[in-house]
Order: sequence, then C-alpha cells, then structure tokens
Amino acid sequence: MSQAFKASEALRRTFDVLATRFPTFAGLVLLVQSPLLLLRLAWSSSPPTTAEGRLAVAMLELGGEFVTGALASAAVVYGVFQTLRGAPVSFGECLRQGLRSLLAVLGVSFAVGLAIGGALLIALLLPIFVVVCVPVAVVLWIQLYVAVPAAVMERLGVAFSLSRSQELTLGRRPQVFGIVLFVVLAFFVPGFALGLLLAGFPAVLHIASAILGVVAATFAAVAASVVYHDLRVDKDGMATEDLAAVFD
Repeated sequence: MSQAFKASEALRRTFDVLATRFPTFAGLVLLVQSPLLLLRLAWSSSPPTTAEGRLAVAMLELGGEFVTGALASAAVVYGVFQTLRGAPVSFGECLRQGLRSLLAVLGVSFAVGLAIGGALLIALLLPIFVVVCVPVAVVLWIQLYVAVPAAVMERLGVAFSLSRSQELTLGRRPQVFGIVLFVVLAFFVPGFALGLLLAGFPAVLHIASAILGVVAATFAAVAASVVYHDLRVDKDGMATEDLAAVFD
C-alpha cells in the first residue's frame, strides 16, 4: 500500500480537497476566528491611545490568534481525512473533533512557535547570527510541519507529536520545503500587492486582509493535513481508511 511521497501529488490532492470542501473549511475557519476578527475591527475603528493599551491589544490578539488557529487547524485535519476517505463532513463534527484535540494541539503549536520564534528572535536581536538562525528556523519549520496533524490523528503528547513529525519528514524534507515555499508565496505576494493597492483605504484593506487571512489559514491547514496523510501512506504503508479509522 506504500506510495512514494511526491510534492506535486500532495499539492494536487490539496487542491482537490479544497475544490470539494472549500466553502465548508473556509466557513469553519471564519467561524472559529470570528470573535478575533470582530475585536480587530473594533480596535481598528477605535485604537487604544496609550502604550499600555496598545500592548494589551497586541497580547490579546496574539493569544486569540494562537487559540483560534489551533482549533481551526485541528478541526480541518478531521475534515480533510473525512474528505479523503469519501465520508460526509459537517461543521458540528469538525468542531467536536477539533475541541477534542485542542489541548494537545495548543501544546504542539506553542512548542513549534517557541522553537521557530526563538531562532528568529535571536536573529532579530543579534543580526550577526542571521545567517545561522534563519536557516535553523526554516529547518525547524520543515521538520515540525506535520506535528499538529500527528497530534490530532495519533493522539500523541506534545513531545511525541514533535518527534513523530521529525520522523515522518525525514528523507522527504526537500519536497516538504517546496510545498511550504509554495504556500507562503501563494499568499505573501497577494498580501503584499493588497497592501500597496489599498494603502490609502485602511478600512477596505482591513477587510481584504481578513478575507485573505481566512483563505490562507484554510489552505495552510489543508496542505499540512494532506502532507501528513501522504507521508503516512509513504512511510507506514497505511490506507486512507485505516488512517481515518481513529475517528470512528
């Protein structure tokens, strides 16, 4: 049943899943992120005037992004595997499965963010180490790319999910890097263009950025889930139905 992992096939499967379930998954991400989006809209129309207020808003945004991103990612993992096995997908069940895995996914997301963010922070504070820390951050990103799907699918703890991602990506990291680069460029370029075109219209820019953010989060979550699926098929020789049986 083993099938060699190919970046082109993983991307093709990602687009196939999105073509089938994009409204469902994008709606799911939007639903989960809606409280944060509404708060951002309120803050943009009436921004805090003090340094303490701006810091509080920044911390609330960071925490909200962290929690909603983790929940959306966990929920989408379930939906992707249901789609790949040809089973129906519902909002309610996606959210239920996402909440079921939320604590593990939060822990994994925090550990991944700490590792990558720590390397980038060192590069920012000590520019002399940029040539070392930036490549380290990229390598860590690739190694830990499927840690969240591993936490959802295999019900592993934080340390084991990180280790599992490193194990699955071993020997396939150039291909995974290609997928990550594609995903980043696919949304960085439109985001940069929007910033230039709508710089004089902050309200419109805010709405357009929010929409692009939902689309980007949906695409990224689906891509990571498909990559995890294809790596498991490649490395473990498991069929999609066997992998998705964890939800039965």
